[in-house]
Amino acid sequence: MLVSRAVVFGFLAVVAIEGASSLSLVARLSQSSNLTTASAEVLVVGGEEVELGEVPYMVSLQDVRWTPTQPRHYCGGAIYDASTVITAAHCVSSFTKDYFGMEVVAGEHQRSVTEGNEQVMEVKDIILHPGYNTQTYENDIAIIKLTKNLNFNEYVQPIGLPPEGKTLEGECMVAGWGPKTEGGEDMDVPYKASVPIWSNDDCANTLETVFYVTEHMVCAGYEEGGIGACESDSGSPLTCYSNAKPFLGGVVSWQFGCSRPFRPTVYTNMVYFSQWLIEQVSI
Repeated sequence: MLVSRAVVFGFLAVVAIEGASSLSLVARLSQSSNLTTASAEVLVVGGEEVELGEVPYMVSLQDVRWTPTQPRHYCGGAIYDASTVITAAHCVSSFTKDYFGMEVVAGEHQRSVTEGNEQVMEVKDIILHPGYNTQTYENDIAIIKLTKNLNFNEYVQPIGLPPEGKTLEGECMVAGWGPKTEGGEDMDVPYKASVPIWSNDDCANTLETVFYVTEHMVCAGYEEGGIGACESDSGSPLTCYSNAKPFLGGVVSWQFGCSRPFRPTVYTNMVYFSQWLIEQVSI
């Protein structure tokens, strides 16, 4: 069995990759470009600080298995409704049989203090997309069902899905906690950055030598690099806009390093998963 290791907020996240008979996709990526894979987390480089309550639909997924008194943020997510959170499948795949040790924190802002707006929720169920592939990160999307409803207020709010027939284009916003530079220190408060959407053809052509970009993915970032996602916070929301109204355009899936030139961050494209999400939530 081939194993890929990635540093996640100061500890190692170990992801088992099946198919040792041939060099796996993740192994090729790691060898060629030091990929920050979906087994790692992704955050914001070159952005600006998020104001309190500015991104009320963003949540922190926290692991308390090893440090019960000191929850460790390890991924992000987005609130869909009072009892449903959307995130990347790789963020929660290790919890699908036992939800103990995982918390969802809405209203989080400054991680080092309790500000009084936090709502710490336990997990009732996790639904991975049935087509999620651990080697290619195809269909890297999951639903977290909470044991009780969130209380909506100015710091905790849901975000809608892409409007029907919408194509992601222009600029969208990525936000999350973590280093502003590759290999830097995690940030105490979340940062945000506006990033341009790439066409799938351009992204696929740029990354084709080492990775496969499908229509279920969307790429965003600057050709010159320097602004966008970094280590920490996979699963965080890509916020796009329609008539100035925000909607969830994607969730952070994988990337190379931290906002390197010609290495855009790749997101799960919610345009292709809205119907699946609606069907699952209605069950």
